[in-house]
Amino acid sequence: MYYYATKDKTIELIEFEWKKNKNKNKNNIEDVIKSTETKIETLYKSKFNWISNYLQNKIGKPTSSISEKTSIEQKWIMDNLTIGIKYNKRDLELRIYKK
Repeated sequence: MYYYATKDKTIELIEFEWKKNKNKNKNNIEDVIKSTETKIETLYKSKFNWISNYLQNKIGKPTSSISEKTSIEQKWIMDNLTIGIKYNKRDLELRIYKK
């Protein structure tokens, strides 16, 4: 999903979200990988780690990092851009937005 400014059509926010597919069709990720809840948590956690490592290699350590029992949130704040990733047991979010 993305949002843009109507005046000059510049992109203001890009958001990716991975979470359990509630649609009960054949494309349901849980049906495809025939996974348990623990494996799904591991899938989201490994995707979070991959994205976090990629961003750290490209732009350096996060400006802020909050780690709790079941979630992790990291943010990189640059001149007019903020990149944030958030993981919890049930989903993963990546947001890139202008200040």
